[in-house]
Amino acid sequence: MEPQWRGAGEAHQGVVPSPAQAVVEPEAPTITLAGSPYATPGGLPLPVVPALPATPVAPPTPDLPVVPATPVPVVPATPVPVVPATVTPIAAPTELDDDATVVVHRRRPPQWRLVLEDGTSLPLDGNRVLVGRKPSSSDPATVALPIPDSTMTMSKIHALLERVDDHWTITDLGSTNGVMLIQADGAELYLSPGTAAPLTPRFVLGKVTVSLYQED
Repeated sequence: MEPQWRGAGEAHQGVVPSPAQAVVEPEAPTITLAGSPYATPGGLPLPVVPALPATPVAPPTPDLPVVPATPVPVVPATPVPVVPATVTPIAAPTELDDDATVVVHRRRPPQWRLVLEDGTSLPLDGNRVLVGRKPSSSDPATVALPIPDSTMTMSKIHALLERVDDHWTITDLGSTNGVMLIQADGAELYLSPGTAAPLTPRFVLGKVTVSLYQED
């Protein structure tokens, strides 16, 4: 018996397709319109995102004219004068310490000297001075002053010089060759032994010429 064929679209009667011929087609997704252009497969509408307003574009800023910079004059720095520091004197203590010594400022007395012709200078350190080649004194108030004598004409103790204020006197102490005073006019005056006379700026002991000087 021959099989019977049906028209197109009709299933073959009595023909069972084999498992190899069976094709399972996937189910097409369902798109449902629900008030929006599109919907999810479950039928829920997609959220509608409102459109942002357009940001206005600012018109371009016209180019400003370029103004050249004005140079700033450089002012030289004014030197600051240096003011010396003021030293504040320390006040003297009101009470004196028993161990402290008060300094008394006195005017230095003038210094008297005997100067020889060769330039030798001999200070007169007292108000009573014995002069000669080798004088000596046992009196503390009397100073012994040796005078160099290459002529050997001066006695060991030749004369005594004494000062009262600013005036000197000389006394011949019995010397061998005596004392001669030279006056301002050049006149020569010999002293007698034991005689005192005002001392002149120049005088002679034996043959040794001596000058008297005062230093301020």
